[in-house]
Order: sequence, then C-alpha cells, then structure tokens
Amino acid sequence: MKDWWLNLALREKKMLAAGAVVVILFLLYKILWSPLVTANNNLRTRVLHNQETLTWIQQADQRIQSLLKTSQKNVSPAGSLLGVMQTALHQSAFAAEISQLRQADNDSVAFSFKKIDFDHLIVFLTTLWQKQGLLVSQITVIPGNGPGEVVADVVVKRGS
Repeated sequence: MKDWWLNLALREKKMLAAGAVVVILFLLYKILWSPLVTANNNLRTRVLHNQETLTWIQQADQRIQSLLKTSQKNVSPAGSLLGVMQTALHQSAFAAEISQLRQADNDSVAFSFKKIDFDHLIVFLTTLWQKQGLLVSQITVIPGNGPGEVVADVVVKRGS
C-alpha cells in the first residue's frame, strides 16, 4: 500500500486526498448531522403537539371547574334521594322507558331503562349532575336493536 502511494503522481495524491475528505464529510453528515437534525425536528413537532394538548386540557379543566361550581350551587338538599329521582324521571321525556327504580342503599338509587337513546341518556345524566348534584356511581350500557338505542342500568348517588 505504501509503495502504491509513493508511486502515485502528486496530482493523483491530491485527487485521492480530496476524495477522502469528501467521503469523510459525507459520512459525518450521514452518521452525525442528519440524525441530529431529524431528532431535533421530531422533538419540535412533539413539543407543538404537547402544547396543543395542554391548551385543550386547560380549557377542559376550566369547563369542568365551572360545571362543578354550577352543580354545587344548584344542588337540591330537600327530599329523599328516591323522591328526587322519581321527580326527575317523571319530568323527563322518557319516563315510560323506566323499567325499574329502587333504593340501592342509604345514599344511592338504582334505575333501569328498557330502551333509550344513548344521547338522551347522557343528556339526562348530565342534567341530574348539574341541577340535582347527583353523580353516576355505576352504569351498565348494552346496545339495543336500533341505532343509538341502548338498555341501561344506572346507579346514582348524591355528590360529595
């Protein structure tokens, strides 16, 4: 190898040295610089995504806090829990869909729907929470025959 190098003309040696420098620079770029730039760009993208998520979570937290304050102001302390539930269910548009209403224990009431639209159920439970301060402690939802239709068993209790 040494003899081969010594036998090369000065012009060939310069050309090989320049080629070696180019190859070394290319390898440094591919092995070091390019992965660092890619990792940096990926981290910037993740930071932006996490900032968007943080903003959404903060907005949701503010909404939850305002709903909690509203529900605490609107809690109806009068009457038994079973009586409050009977009144709320009979005032709802789907009172006929109730198949069972019973006192589960001292601080909770259980009720069942034969069939109810899922969206209406969620609106009803949200209204119970906001206006009466009742929290869902347990819920079982089974898909019904029609679209959006469910069979539901719900247990509610007074909010703490």
